[in-house]
Amino acid sequence: MEPRREKLSDLLHGSALPPPPIKRALIFGIIAAVIGVVAVVMAVLTHEMRIGHLTAGIGALVGIAITRRGGYGKPLALASAAITLAAIPVTYFVTFRIITTSWCTESTRESIKENAAAWQQLSNPTDEQVFEFARDQGFAFTTREAFDHYPGKMLTWFAETQPSVSEWRDWELANSLFRDYLAYTTSALDYVLLAVALLLAAGIVMLRTSTLEDRAKQKAIARRQEAAREGNPEEPAPN
Repeated sequence: MEPRREKLSDLLHGSALPPPPIKRALIFGIIAAVIGVVAVVMAVLTHEMRIGHLTAGIGALVGIAITRRGGYGKPLALASAAITLAAIPVTYFVTFRIITTSWCTESTRESIKENAAAWQQLSNPTDEQVFEFARDQGFAFTTREAFDHYPGKMLTWFAETQPSVSEWRDWELANSLFRDYLAYTTSALDYVLLAVALLLAAGIVMLRTSTLEDRAKQKAIARRQEAAREGNPEEPAPN
């Protein structure tokens, strides 16, 4: 009876599952991440939603995609979280690039040209004049230093060079910093939601792993009990 009890203990505490299809699961996890990034960027640009409020959806998509393609186990759970962790900064970066350049059109160029001419007429403006100008022209600002950095710098360059739309777009990309965009658009809540997205991605895979292991162990125990009854009909199967 002792060898049988030892094997049953190994069965209950070990893994009853074969190795998962890692490559296939990872491919579908990455595809799901790409779909999630595109969906979040579109939602942000179309409905002016915060990226942080949608990051959990990316984690859920990645976790579900991995499990749907037969993925399970701790390594794939960690991979699911890693894919999500890579996808979320990409979402912010893609949104940053689109927002930075999307307003550089021929129609807005004419408007900015007029704003630049009005800005150039202000010689050594006071803080009050700068704030009044920003309000009149619809520019967002927080401090005088922030306005001088942007859009003040852009308006001065625009008035001096009279750029084409393409040149304006290139200037915006060259003079806009991704870290500044992150600092402006994120808060502590967004980082909490990032952690939630990672936990959700890994948790979905681990939940699927637990379910599959329970099923496999129950089936293995049932087979052992059936084999024990067939081998010794007079002896009851071990619990």
